[in-house]
Amino acid sequence: MAARQMHHTPAPERRPSLKVVPKSGHRAAPRRSSASVLQRAVAVSFVILALSGVVRIMFATQATEANLNAWTLRSQLDVEEQTARNLEADVSALADPARIEELASGTLNMSRPDQVSYLTIPGTTAATGETEDAAGATGVLASVASDSGDLVATLLDLAACEAQVMLVGDMGLGSGQ
Repeated sequence: MAARQMHHTPAPERRPSLKVVPKSGHRAAPRRSSASVLQRAVAVSFVILALSGVVRIMFATQATEANLNAWTLRSQLDVEEQTARNLEADVSALADPARIEELASGTLNMSRPDQVSYLTIPGTTAATGETEDAAGATGVLASVASDSGDLVATLLDLAACEAQVMLVGDMGLGSGQ
């Protein structure tokens, strides 16, 4: 037997793997393994959990700040209410008639009169001091002045001027400036 002759034949070339080319405008989504999808889902859930924690902390901080502001306002309100009570007590103490009488007698050398007299002008009612014929103060002054003489007229004019000063004040007399 004769030896067989061996020829070396090169191995056939490997063909590259074929891919399906998508139509223009459509891209084929790359396939992901189920482990990759699970990892992404876990990562997204951790991010959502972290964000919800940050939002909760933010709301808790705002609530604490609002509580502190409420306490500050409440304490300021208590101080103002105490000040108002003190001022009301001061007003009632200052408006005490006995205190006013003491100040008037001590500081201004005033005293209570021994007898109180009232002047009744004819043509007026005694209780209100208004004229019965609604003529006004000038009409009453003119009628009294003609009846009683110059002294009463002068006194009435002086009293009317003093009353006008008391009602209008010093600014009313100098309002022409």
